[in-house]
Amino acid sequence: MSKDGVRAKWVVVPRGEGNASLHRTPRPKHELQEEIENATLDRGAPPPSGGPPPLPPGTNAPTHLPPDSLEPRPKKRDPQTAQIPNRGRDREPEERVSGRAQREPEERVSARARREPEERPSERARREDRERIAHKAEAGVLQTHMLSAAEAAEQVRKARPPRERTDGCEITVFFGCRGGVGCTTLATSVAAELATTGRRVALLDLDLQFGTVLTALDLQQSYPLSEIYQDRQQIRDDSHGHWRERLPRHASGAYVLSQVGHIDSVSEIDHEAMKSLVHLVQDHFDVLIVDGIRDFNDHAMALLDQSDQVVLVGSQDVPSMRGLSLRLDVFRRLGWGDADLHLVLNRYSRKANVSLSAIENALGVEPSFVVANDFNTAHRALDSGTPLSGISKRARITRDVIEMTEGLFHVSLKPTKKRRFGKERS
Repeated sequence: MSKDGVRAKWVVVPRGEGNASLHRTPRPKHELQEEIENATLDRGAPPPSGGPPPLPPGTNAPTHLPPDSLEPRPKKRDPQTAQIPNRGRDREPEERVSGRAQREPEERVSARARREPEERPSERARREDRERIAHKAEAGVLQTHMLSAAEAAEQVRKARPPRERTDGCEITVFFGCRGGVGCTTLATSVAAELATTGRRVALLDLDLQFGTVLTALDLQQSYPLSEIYQDRQQIRDDSHGHWRERLPRHASGAYVLSQVGHIDSVSEIDHEAMKSLVHLVQDHFDVLIVDGIRDFNDHAMALLDQSDQVVLVGSQDVPSMRGLSLRLDVFRRLGWGDADLHLVLNRYSRKANVSLSAIENALGVEPSFVVANDFNTAHRALDSGTPLSGISKRARITRDVIEMTEGLFHVSLKPTKKRRFGKERS
């Protein structure tokens, strides 16, 4: 409403032919009142042709509008008759309870509360060992668990099949529980130390493709196993052992048998050929030391059937202990007794997380030999292609290897005497 009391409203004002527009034109209040009264009196009469329909009383809309300007409004939905989507309202009240409310109180516990505490690796390993032992006990596999240690070893020893070997050659297998535990370093150092006693020592690398025995002793391949197998008849006729001159030989006197560098002919060395090669070596050597075994494949079984003792090499870590536990279990099922299984703990340190007592409790076997952790000496030996004794005879790791060699082969290795501060020391 304007200041002078006049009501303004939108009306249709013609502008020329065929055009019409809406303009806001003020109109006096008394004229609007008269039009409203006239419209009320003529409500029942039909509207003039071409004119707008009558308006209900009390409206302030203009009376002269084109027919197409007043569009019917959409009807409002009647809540009594309208059809709305059925969202479960026809169900009983107890049936319309939401799924979250239907859950039991213990089911509504959060995921974090339901999560069980994580199991430590050591606890999980001990639990798995207990379950495995219990399963075997139920199956009747562990029949010696109630016997004494001596009786159990004797019973297992009797169950072992006879070995196919000659009494002239002693076969020792170095078996690594996993890669990187220093098995090759120990095998090469033991072979070099044993060769200094005058025995004819051969070191066999059973990793036919990528063995590292030649690299550890700084030697070159000259007579691969495939050629030795091809010349087996001539070697049998060679009673003087002249064929050994073609083998790679270390300065200590140890010979190396390897297939590295001739991958194309690896397929010629199957397990039967490996047995034949072992018989050839036994006729010309006193001691055969085998390296490069990590699992129980066909080549490994061909050697284990003829070997005298096995050296299991591990370190102070959980993966190594689990590997040792699994391999000890397999060896015992194969009939090996504790007298022929020697556990060697390499890189030993008193500050390690896994203590020596924990290892004994986990494996049930006390380590036969312990080799000290001397990183500098071991890596200098590997880089220079020299046994540990060639780097430092006074190092703790060298003395541990000498002690292991004496215990395995029942020999006496006298260290070189040196003078220091005017006194003779060994």
